[in-house]
Amino acid sequence: MPTFFLTSSGLVGAAKDEFLKLLPKPAAEIRVASVITAGKVYDDPWYIAKDNETLRQIGFSVEDFDIEGKTEAELRKFFADKDVVVVHGGNTFLLMKCVRESGFDRVIKEFVERGGIYIGISAGSMIVGSNIDNPILEEGDENSVGLTDMTGMNFVDLIISPHYKEADESTLVDFEKKIGKSVTRLRDGEAVFVQNDSIKII
Repeated sequence: MPTFFLTSSGLVGAAKDEFLKLLPKPAAEIRVASVITAGKVYDDPWYIAKDNETLRQIGFSVEDFDIEGKTEAELRKFFADKDVVVVHGGNTFLLMKCVRESGFDRVIKEFVERGGIYIGISAGSMIVGSNIDNPILEEGDENSVGLTDMTGMNFVDLIISPHYKEADESTLVDFEKKIGKSVTRLRDGEAVFVQNDSIKII
């Protein structure tokens, strides 16, 4: 059954504990694809190294992968032997553009349908939802790629706002009134676990 573990800041605290309960086999046998594309806008995406180290400490085998410039066939070959995909944060607009150009959305649909687990971190969580449009995102990300279509991969019927702080509340409430839909707020350390029609905030 399709399983999505969508986090604000990675596998920390209770989110990590809950994720480990999902593993279909021992950690030493888990192969992880670490999608680093969104972090390429930064000279030092230190947080990716930090998150990958957390995964390795659990016992996973972790391999970095950049989806930009890849074909759908290349993606399908790379993900064929993986159990978990982790899509790291960074620039959400760049990430969404590369998702569409590479066919990542189609490959990941196949991946989760065969039992693979998707972990999103920040931007990696946002793109799974119905829409990446978010006034909080606009404050932190630069749309340097000129993305105009803000539709997400639409695997879950959510609009996710990571790194939520109380100071964001009035802005998000106004945004919800504008679009007529609620926004799922995720504080750092929190996650939303989606499996089929079941949605649980951790």
